[in-house]
Amino acid sequence: MVEVRERSWGAVHVVRPGIGVEVANGQDETFPGFVAGALEQVRGVPVGGDLVDAFAPDGDGAGFRCITDPGSGGGEGGAYHGVTLLFQQSVALRPRIGAAKPPAIETKAVGGRRDDGTRVFEAPWIPCVRLPGRPAEGSPVMLGEGREMHHDGVVNPDFAGKADFGLVVFHEMCHAYYDQAGAAGLMSGRAAEFEAAPGHRVADFQNYAEEILVCGLLQGKGLKYCENTYRRQKGLPPRPAYSAVGLKDDPDLAAFAWPSGGPDAPFKEWKAVLRELNFSTA
Repeated sequence: MVEVRERSWGAVHVVRPGIGVEVANGQDETFPGFVAGALEQVRGVPVGGDLVDAFAPDGDGAGFRCITDPGSGGGEGGAYHGVTLLFQQSVALRPRIGAAKPPAIETKAVGGRRDDGTRVFEAPWIPCVRLPGRPAEGSPVMLGEGREMHHDGVVNPDFAGKADFGLVVFHEMCHAYYDQAGAAGLMSGRAAEFEAAPGHRVADFQNYAEEILVCGLLQGKGLKYCENTYRRQKGLPPRPAYSAVGLKDDPDLAAFAWPSGGPDAPFKEWKAVLRELNFSTA
């Protein structure tokens, strides 16, 4: 499924129900195809297919946020109509002084664009995955210390080998899912009250806790929508750490019995994880 919603500033390509790819004028026009290909890799893993379908506005994502303001490209006929997850191209930032900041793979929130192309910064927002376009062979993009994006995947010191783009996109979509499901709201404003597990140095406990969910480490082992469940179903070794937020050294990871999700081995509930981390889920 591809629906192209063209505007004067560019276009939104709806590549799956509820999932849009924004391409502004002058950006890489192959980016929607790159994202669509990564989503097909995600859908090739059972838990990945379920996650992609979760963003469909007439499926599990029926209660997910959409951009509703017509002036922000939402509402019937808008460029973002029915989109619950957006992809954008990430580029290097070049300040007038100091070193340039490399492009990032990250999930943030966006509010759409007006018809003249200006961005909207008022709610309602939807989650947005930002990643660089696919590099040419032999020309990797540096993402930070020890992290590189190649033509065929991403190198990260936290896991062995090179991760294909499906795995990378699935990880970011987990961030988007928990945002849409309300996890961020339950954690917001309370993170400073809590300390991390012994032996973990944490500057931002909310990011630390979210990566516990998204990676499937410590209290997050056994969640359905986490990177390590995806790795398990794809036959890959588990991810042992997310060093950037101080998440590492899970002593029970190797011996953990991953659930199948069936009635005799259900997946863990994400709200239970937040309760174990002392966040209120009221």
